[in-house]
Amino acid sequence: MQSRIRSAATALALVLVFAAGCGKKDNPTQPPGGGGTPAEPFNSGVFSSGSSPNVFVHTFGTDGTYAYRCTIHGGMTGTIHVATGMPESTTVNITDNAFTPSTAHVRAGGYIKWTASGGNHTVTRP
Repeated sequence: MQSRIRSAATALALVLVFAAGCGKKDNPTQPPGGGGTPAEPFNSGVFSSGSSPNVFVHTFGTDGTYAYRCTIHGGMTGTIHVATGMPESTTVNITDNAFTPSTAHVRAGGYIKWTASGGNHTVTRP
């Protein structure tokens, strides 16, 4: 009986270690090779003012500059600047073909909330 308990405890410990490692790989903070702009991907999927929800929120964990885009409208782009001293949260409005403001600011650990008010759009990085 005691050896079964040890085996189960060992198996659980291995699962927890594996799960912790997977989380780090799924949310990288630096691009391959290190340095430069953090690689923090996100994708809202398609949403619009008529969809529920019409809001997408992403929390930024690392200082840096993040370019993003709408995959439906090729010229529709925006930038998020994450740095100390910035606000905890910012709202970006999505209109027919624009993110307003086109450059938003937030501190690390803070979030950006995108709200759709016209047409179908995505909020995607990279």
